[in-house]
Amino acid sequence: MRDLVRVLLIDDDEADRLVVRRGLQQAGLKVETTEAATAAAGVAAFREGTFDCVFLDYRLPDMDGMTTLKSLLDTEDNSAAIIVLTGQGNERLALEMMEVGAVDYLTKDEIGPSVLKRSVRYALARQQFRETRQDLLHRLVVANEELETFCYSVSHDLRAPLRGIDGFCQALQEDCSDQLNALGKQYVKRVRSATDRMTALIDNLLQMSKVNRSELSENTVSLTEIARSVTEELRQAEPDREVSVKIEEGIAVNGDLSLLSAALQNLLDNAWKFTSPRTKAKITFGSTSEGDGQCTYFVTDNGIGFDMTFADRLAVPFHRFENARNFEGTGIGLATVDRIIRRHGGRLWAKSAPNEGATFYFTLGERKKA
Repeated sequence: MRDLVRVLLIDDDEADRLVVRRGLQQAGLKVETTEAATAAAGVAAFREGTFDCVFLDYRLPDMDGMTTLKSLLDTEDNSAAIIVLTGQGNERLALEMMEVGAVDYLTKDEIGPSVLKRSVRYALARQQFRETRQDLLHRLVVANEELETFCYSVSHDLRAPLRGIDGFCQALQEDCSDQLNALGKQYVKRVRSATDRMTALIDNLLQMSKVNRSELSENTVSLTEIARSVTEELRQAEPDREVSVKIEEGIAVNGDLSLLSAALQNLLDNAWKFTSPRTKAKITFGSTSEGDGQCTYFVTDNGIGFDMTFADRLAVPFHRFENARNFEGTGIGLATVDRIIRRHGGRLWAKSAPNEGATFYFTLGERKKA
């Protein structure tokens, strides 16, 4: 604990202030005490000075304890540990004040040197933990924002050279075809294929970056209509495939239309893609309600499935399951879906087994059925 503890004591009872002041001295703590008999005087002293610890009486003549506490917490550069002093039988109010921001409370009839020493040490340690946690969270937020910006910038800047590579390869194919042997033509074709894959990867990275950068626009969104639209596009792209798709009617939620469309697009695209080996593919989009009223949405298929041993890596960017490597993809889709769902206050999980299909479940913070 620090050598000198700067204490602000806010209590309208002079006798109670004396008990606390002597108790701190008898506890062997080196303290510098400032006293205030009213909330207004206490808040003014707090804003003018620098304190490590504040003892705040919950009942003051000019302001109630909760309002005083909030005034102290709203002070700029506040880092003091606030301990509430309360009378017997008012512990509930003291606990409410701890929920707002106080770090501890003492009933006045238990105040003594040992209790005060313990309380001050505990309060300072807890306040230090809070400050360290807030600092780490702030650093994490800043680091994530910088990473998102870097990802967006790099992905965006890579587009131009890729267009150049693809353009020159196309020129080789069209203008110099008679000068290339079969092997040369194959090489050019492979380069163009590689640039197409890289372009798709960049597009997916930009989409994933956009998920965290964009503002949520909350509206009523029909997931049923999105599923129908996505399925129709998939059928038009592969009209010869025999796929049975069942879509539950009337599923509507509160959320961002663009982001939820991207999430459902990814889930249905995967279901369509990984059922391609099946002669009779089946895909279902629906919902279930739990006992607590929470609505869970799902996309299920009878495709190739995956090993649940690696389910914890579902939302890791660029991760692809071993049996999925023969299918087109970048490993960004589920990472994007997970971010979208979490931005809506929900979560994403899955159940599957190799060659037994897969079911992807997700919840949303706000949801309703039409």
